[in-house]
Amino acid sequence: TYEDVARDTNRGHTVAAVADCFCLAKDAGFKVVVAHMMPDLPNVGVERDLESFKEFFESPSFRADGLKIYPTLVIR
Repeated sequence: TYEDVARDTNRGHTVAAVADCFCLAKDAGFKVVVAHMMPDLPNVGVERDLESFKEFFESPSFRADGLKIYPTLVIR
């Protein structure tokens, strides 16, 4: 849920755009079936990952009906 992480990983959208999309879908009666999260991205850290998960579950802007977690592996 950090704009700098979305930018640095070339997500192609902002966190605010995701929150808006979730809101529009929920308001239209759709389930926001699955959200995706990638912990352990480079330069993010465990504390920020934990804050992101907490915000995902507690913030009314998110709260998808499902969650896929993709562990990150960086090969150099």
